[in-house]
Amino acid sequence: MGRKKEVSFVDSATVAQAEADLRGLGEGKVAKRLLAIIAVGREKRLQEVADILRVTRQSVYRWIGRYRRQGLRGLYDRPKGHRRKRLSDPQEQEIQRWLVEGKDAGGGFQRWTVDKMKMAVEKQFGVGLSRTRLWVLMRAWGFRLRAPRPRPMRKRTPRRRQR
Repeated sequence: MGRKKEVSFVDSATVAQAEADLRGLGEGKVAKRLLAIIAVGREKRLQEVADILRVTRQSVYRWIGRYRRQGLRGLYDRPKGHRRKRLSDPQEQEIQRWLVEGKDAGGGFQRWTVDKMKMAVEKQFGVGLSRTRLWVLMRAWGFRLRAPRPRPMRKRTPRRRQR
């Protein structure tokens, strides 16, 4: 069994600040975290609070530490490790305009393929995108690649053997 933890390590000033922050707060997750801090400050055991909220004891402890260091801002979820977009919104709109109008950056007529678009994006914006990424972007914007109409196979008549 681990060492015995101090029951109330949240001081009354932190509890008062948490109660003030809780008033008028619409964010559900943050409100839950503030309530956990207040409960621990009012002599509730850390494990009890964690069990009621269905989180680990370490999570409640981490919320308390982040609240002490950063205030209310520390209780919001941090951004996940998503990759930043390589193209800005105006650049994406420009590319979409090219596709809709069928013209390139210079205003000349262009029948777009993924490879041609890839080269145009590199030349115009200096951003290297893979063919797959560019294709996925174009699909997300609602564009589809043109495919030739299927032609039915012509029926072959069997040749007669010449004798």
